[in-house]
Amino acid sequence: MSKSTGLVFEAETSRGTEPSSATLEDKSRNKNHGTMTNVTYTQLDSGLWVQDYDGTAYIDCGADGSLNFISSSFSIAAWVYPSTIADQYLISRGLYSVDGYTIFLDNAGVIYLTTQQGGGQRFAATAAGILVANVWQFIACVRDNTVGYIYKNGIDVTDSTQSLSNPVTSNRNYYIGQKDDGTQRFSGMIWGHRIVTYPFTQGQIEAIVADEYRWLL
Repeated sequence: MSKSTGLVFEAETSRGTEPSSATLEDKSRNKNHGTMTNVTYTQLDSGLWVQDYDGTAYIDCGADGSLNFISSSFSIAAWVYPSTIADQYLISRGLYSVDGYTIFLDNAGVIYLTTQQGGGQRFAATAAGILVANVWQFIACVRDNTVGYIYKNGIDVTDSTQSLSNPVTSNRNYYIGQKDDGTQRFSGMIWGHRIVTYPFTQGQIEAIVADEYRWLL
């Protein structure tokens, strides 16, 4: 993905030298670099290095204003390989019923995209069993105005959705792999994390999957 208008965050990739285990570099112009705690790298047969989370690991990408979505549409996507299906956060930039937004994975394999408002939350969700363990899958969560969509490997798997009202402005840090309070950490591998300020179309998501899946075999 190029450094185009609308790109908020794009995690570095490497198929050669192992990346630094201290900092996840953001290739977008915003430079929302992440400080890595207990995150290691695993090299796949393709030579690709992917981030490995052991249930104690997370990345803190700071609280830059470019990560604060209120009325705008946005898309957040990543390749994920959960080692277990449990209550865990893929990303968090907010607090339940207070502010911001999250992507939450529950112990039934449901994927949630949430927006948080004072006194409540709104969400889009998949059916149970959509997220599976020990398999690479491309998860894309999209907010198109107030409509939420969740895609897995380019397929729309949204099962239920509420109107995703504007989240309350959040000054909290953007975390990969944990809840805002440091709990419910992700276990497994993540690669290709990206955020844009527009709604991905299904065709765009399908193109990403077609282009990138070969590196994860």
